[in-house]
Amino acid sequence: RGSAAAIAATRRQWSLRMAPPGPCSPEEVGLFGWRSFEFEDPMVFITPGLGWGLVWTVARFFVDYVLTDNLSFYAIKGTWGVSKEAIVTEEELTRVRKFRESFWRFCIYGTDCALGVYISFFKDGQPKPWVTDRMEMIDGWPNEHVPTPDLELIYAVGFGLYLHELLGVFMTVRMKDFYVMLAHHVITLTLCVLTWMNRWFRGGSLIFLLHDFSDIFLEGAKCFNYAKDKHHF
Repeated sequence: RGSAAAIAATRRQWSLRMAPPGPCSPEEVGLFGWRSFEFEDPMVFITPGLGWGLVWTVARFFVDYVLTDNLSFYAIKGTWGVSKEAIVTEEELTRVRKFRESFWRFCIYGTDCALGVYISFFKDGQPKPWVTDRMEMIDGWPNEHVPTPDLELIYAVGFGLYLHELLGVFMTVRMKDFYVMLAHHVITLTLCVLTWMNRWFRGGSLIFLLHDFSDIFLEGAKCFNYAKDKHHF
């Protein structure tokens, strides 16, 4: 009973926060009772997001050439600098390819999360208000929520990352979860656009951070799994 009362009180507080400020005519009231608003233009972050997609793609080739090429063979064969000719089985070659993919995702998710943590917690010398106070997520939404350069950057980088991942599904070694990841990336890009259009940038920026944070450990665990035969992890 106590939990139900607390939930009801929270819902009342949320409804008060989202209520349209001041009197308004019936024509100005939207479907759920708050004042009507114009959708935000998603091209604000999609256009630079395309550029970030290119940046991620170029970075992929650079990381593969400088680091991952030798590292992947070391992980699978146990010797640094092993060439492809030393891979004697198709199973080993497949594991090398999978290691490269997981290591690259480990790098990009880690980079994206580092950017999100910096902007959300440290850029202004203190955390963003909606990071420490959940009510700030909806306070004044949608009428008083406007995009900021920080939020545009988070969305542009994230959009470019998942656009790069979407293209990578077709261009790299096909995994068992090919169709799952294809649907995942399409849905993620769609949610980026929809949350921006509906001015849910604050929640969207934190979802980016939390979503990618878990993938760092997932992809890192895959790398260790592929290398376990030679290194006994």
